[in-house]
Amino acid sequence: MLDEVDKLRSVGEAFLQALANRDVGALRACMQPEINFRALVPPGIRQASDAEGTVNRLWFGEADSFEMLHAEIGQVANRLSISYRIRLHDLDGWQTIEQRLYCDVGEDGRIRNLDLLCSGFLPERDPPHP
Repeated sequence: MLDEVDKLRSVGEAFLQALANRDVGALRACMQPEINFRALVPPGIRQASDAEGTVNRLWFGEADSFEMLHAEIGQVANRLSISYRIRLHDLDGWQTIEQRLYCDVGEDGRIRNLDLLCSGFLPERDPPHP
């Protein structure tokens, strides 16, 4: 049986792997079907009460290029902490996004509460050509 630290790390790793692989099903599987999702993003507050709505608010599906630059998993008391920085390219050009998540994980090993803070989509200049 996994202890609490291992359980949280396992959930965090699965979440980050699903996000990095752009695997919607695996990302949804990290969450309980009914989840309390709250996010503070530059346009304002976003909320969802189920896994489908949460994934839709987390998703970077419009990107034609997507790279995880940095990721970290931690713990604050009994809460899972996940942070990541993503670089992507979409119709608006190259952008960097950083997000920090704090999650409560249920006995079933899935996220039941997820609070997110987002930097916003910050434009970059196109990388130089080799």
